Amino acid sequence: SLFCAMGIDVRAVSKSYLCRAIVVILVTVGTTGFDKLVQQIDELADDSHEEFIIQIGPGTYLPKHCQYFRYEPSLDAYYEHAEVIVSHGGLATVTEVLRTGKPLVAVEDRMQPERHQQEILKVWDEDGYLLWCKDLASILECIQTAKTMRFVPYEPPACDIPNIIQQFIDTLR
Repeated sequence: SLFCAMGIDVRAVSKSYLCRAIVVILVTVGTTGFDKLVQQIDELADDSHEEFIIQIGPGTYLPKHCQYFRYEPSLDAYYEHAEVIVSHGGLATVTEVLRTGKPLVAVEDRMQPERHQQEILKVWDEDGYLLWCKDLASILECIQTAKTMRFVPYEPPACDIPNIIQQFIDTLR
C-alpha cells in the first residue's frame, strides 16, 4: 500500500490506517500551531466521507475524528499521496506544497503577527497557483472546488543569491 511501502514513521497515525489504498486530504500547519484549522477539519471529518490526515505541529487541539501527527522530517510522501493539500498560509509551507503540483487550499492564520499571510495568499490566489480559503466555515467547499480546479503550475523564481555571494567573496581575494 501507499504509506507502508514508503516506510513512514508515523507516531499518532496508525500503521493499519495508512497501510491501505486511500485517497487523503492532507492538512498541514507547518511549525506553528493553528488549532482553529485543525478543529474545523476534525469536526468536518466526523460527517465526511473524506479521509483526512492532519499535521498538527505544536497545537493543543488533538483531533478526535482524524488521524494526526505533530511533525515528520519530511512531508514529501504525504504530499505525493494526497489528493488535495490544505495548509496554513506560511510562506515556507505554501512554496513547498506548490512545488508538488498538487491542488492547494491555503488558509490564512489570522492570529499571526502582521497578517503577512494575507498578502502572500492574495497574490498567489489571483495568479491561479492556489485556492485561498478566506473563511474557515467554507473549507469543505474550497476542498471540493480544488479537486476539479485547474491551477497554474508554480515555477520558483530564479535565485541569484549564490552568484552574488560568490562575487562578493571574489572581491575579497
